[in-house]
Amino acid sequence: MTSSPNLALVEQVVITILARQAQCAPESLKPSDRLADLGVDSLRMAEAIFEIEEQLGLIVPLEVERNPAIDLSTVGGVLAAVRALLQEQTHWA
Repeated sequence: MTSSPNLALVEQVVITILARQAQCAPESLKPSDRLADLGVDSLRMAEAIFEIEEQLGLIVPLEVERNPAIDLSTVGGVLAAVRALLQEQTHWA
């Protein structure tokens, strides 16, 4: 078994977490969906980030949340940030 995460599984975990916070079905989410439009406020986003950290074994530094170059406002932005953190923290390609 490899220690590298499977991209499809990672995306499924993140989508499931975001859907839970948005109180919608995971299959209804699209990368372009804005989290605020789905009802994911800052508290729900913090909860999602904690759960992503726990489920994927990542550490999401505060700099990520505060960095204007990192877009956490959309589903696709969160997926991209998680992929980048995986590459950085696990040397996953």
